[in-house]
Amino acid sequence: MGQRLNIQIEANDTDTNETKVLANCYYHWSGYTSSAMELVKVIVDSGIYNLDILDPVEKAIRLLEATGAGLAEDELTDTYYAPKYKVSTDRNKGLIAISEEGKNSTVKYEELRVTINLTTGSINMSDMFYDETDEFSKEELETKLKNLYELKADLNSSFD
Repeated sequence: MGQRLNIQIEANDTDTNETKVLANCYYHWSGYTSSAMELVKVIVDSGIYNLDILDPVEKAIRLLEATGAGLAEDELTDTYYAPKYKVSTDRNKGLIAISEEGKNSTVKYEELRVTINLTTGSINMSDMFYDETDEFSKEELETKLKNLYELKADLNSSFD
């Protein structure tokens, strides 16, 4: 079985300031430190966070699509439909959930979580840790680590 990653995109409600999960994404084999960090780097480098997308759910979907993920077929709706949005072809590339049932299912199976808050621009990776036993050769691991975004020691960062 894979190490399952959940990248969760949330925002704060403007009236109550409560946090609401807009979308999340299940990646079957990416629940390793280096794999998760690579996906976060793709999201940050995509520039989508800075785009003026008014629908926060659409923005969350677009951020996750930047990683190669797509909406799970049972997540398509009249508002979020193909071909306007990418449909997932592989759980390893990412299954995006926007329904409550879908988001809860992702959380149920996660072994590692990255949380991105669109209101604050924060990226919380405190669930991750560096472990040399990740399934990479030493050369491959060194290359991956050289190419990763340098994070603060507490693994909390931001789009800035």
